[in-house]
Amino acid sequence: MIIKRAALEACLAKKEKTSLPNALLLYGPNEGLSRYYEQRVLAAHLAGEASEGKNVEGVVRTNIQALTRGGRRLSDLLCSPSLFGGKQVVLLEVREGERFDAKKIFENCLEELAKGKSAGSLIVRTAMLRKDAALRKIFAEKATAFASYEESGEDVLPMLREVLDREKILVENSLLQDMAEVLSVDRMAALQELEKITLYYGTGGKIDNEVWQLLSDWHSGKIGELLYDAFDGYGENCLINLDKLRIAQVSGIVIIRSAMRHIQFLRNLRQASHGNSLKLRNAIASWRPFVLFHLRERLSGQVRRWNANSLLKLLGAGLDCEKLIKSRASLQWLLTERYILGISKSVGKGAKK
Repeated sequence: MIIKRAALEACLAKKEKTSLPNALLLYGPNEGLSRYYEQRVLAAHLAGEASEGKNVEGVVRTNIQALTRGGRRLSDLLCSPSLFGGKQVVLLEVREGERFDAKKIFENCLEELAKGKSAGSLIVRTAMLRKDAALRKIFAEKATAFASYEESGEDVLPMLREVLDREKILVENSLLQDMAEVLSVDRMAALQELEKITLYYGTGGKIDNEVWQLLSDWHSGKIGELLYDAFDGYGENCLINLDKLRIAQVSGIVIIRSAMRHIQFLRNLRQASHGNSLKLRNAIASWRPFVLFHLRERLSGQVRRWNANSLLKLLGAGLDCEKLIKSRASLQWLLTERYILGISKSVGKGAKK
């Protein structure tokens, strides 16, 4: 069956593990939301012992290649007890574009789980699937599937309130709404931002507009657009967004530091991909915070367009620009504009390989 968010939340709210689906497919364009529910369902199955990035007893992480290239069958993984006799949970990631026989891999396994013949549980996470996709159809018919679509600020408000209330951090309602809109892009990125806030304050305290802007450079909503336009060479668009940021009274230093982080982002992706297009796509898809689908092609183009030496020079220029602004605050916007437009003008002039 296809399960809705309210029903999935109701399963997680119940203390009995029997209320949780034994086999769950998480799919859709919002990878952060899929990861968020993957971790919550996993933690519920293991009584809160699991956390992302940690090897927890009873958790088996695998992928389609491991199951199709002479590896163990999925049903064998689910039937194998964990080392200490606990429940076995298999986390299976299916990457976009992978080809496999969904019926051969999953049908018998899902039937055994439904009949209670296997004590394990299965969580499968993948990207967007068409309505006629075999993987989606087989989980909808024989197990449970949850679609992770883009979220609004209202969707993440309950999570924000829960974390802030737990840490006894006060925030005005209007600012909370603003935070929710920014953080709704990706659930896992939102959790990282909340962790940053709680580390900044500890338990207690109050978030005001100034602190929120320091904690989230994307507060005004235009810095991301500005950076993508700058590194793509769209100077006119940069001028428009710079004007909007100036009116919004966003600090020039915040913009320059954001640009330098984008440069580091491009450098890290270059190192991860080593010039291989498939590795680059996989690196972008697995990056945290999540890169939205409509920006992935632009980002791929930027990684290919900018070489390591050019990025290193831009990084040095950004550091120099920040120092100048700190010593001559009256020139903040002139220097910021010169730096950003300098990036856009460099496209095609020595930036290419």
